[in-house]
Amino acid sequence: IIRVGLAAEEGSRYIIRAKSSNVGNVHFNPKCNATVTKPDGTPVLESALSGQRQVMLPLEIRDFSGMLDFSSVEEGIYRLTVSMDYGEKIVSKILPIQVSLEEGEKIVAVIPIDEE
Repeated sequence: IIRVGLAAEEGSRYIIRAKSSNVGNVHFNPKCNATVTKPDGTPVLESALSGQRQVMLPLEIRDFSGMLDFSSVEEGIYRLTVSMDYGEKIVSKILPIQVSLEEGEKIVAVIPIDEE
């Protein structure tokens, strides 16, 4: 997974976008999911991300997207994990996120991490 993005949609709904590449030398049928978990690993939200499901060839790049509604999620810090299944393996990208309440709507922000 090359990149994961989170963008406000309407109300407490957010669009998840992921860009992934097949850097290996085998082809596979990709399946991409987004999961929001508490720090202890308890799942809070989950969504399948849509995108081309046909065979993904080596060196191919694809985009996947989906929607998560945070209206029922309590304020706090969570992990957003985007995972892609390929064959019997899984690759993931994890983003720490902060959920807060502002003017009756849930606001979700990615917590920046220093990747030195």
